[in-house]
Amino acid sequence: MAQARRRKKKADKPFSNQPPTFHNLREVMVFILVTAAVFLTIALFSYDQTDPGWSHAVSGSEIQNKTGTAGAWLADVFLYVLGYIGYAIPLLIIYCGWRLFEAKRQQKVFSSLHFSIRFFGLVIFILGSTGLAWGHIYAGVGLPFEVRGAGGVIGDVTGSYLNTRTGHHGSSL
Repeated sequence: MAQARRRKKKADKPFSNQPPTFHNLREVMVFILVTAAVFLTIALFSYDQTDPGWSHAVSGSEIQNKTGTAGAWLADVFLYVLGYIGYAIPLLIIYCGWRLFEAKRQQKVFSSLHFSIRFFGLVIFILGSTGLAWGHIYAGVGLPFEVRGAGGVIGDVTGSYLNTRTGHHGSSL
């Protein structure tokens, strides 16, 4: 008597149990991230100190930012908080989109360990780069009025803390 053989299901793919709409979620997120990065890049590069923003109020002036009021405010926030390192944020957003695209193409599952390590690295990058910019780059006129240093507010806090504890050379290391 011949026994019936069961067909093996394709259970080795990580998304095989997910509904069909979940398959396209990463593609939509990549599109949203690239669009946000382009918008933020245009907003940052067309930043003007005379535009109304988060760090100061201007009444009755024409907005010079190419992305309008929202872009002027967003650029002001990024440049006020991060200084010149704010220009690296669109690159980081595009990198996140590329990682999502590659994860979908290679059918990788989400790992909270990898996410937390990358997030910790991002925080260390922002703290370190803004602190270095605060200590080594001239702020100039490309930043909002009240910023004390090229690293923005985060660079001012990080750089001044490390500078008082370890000195100029130690904080550079």
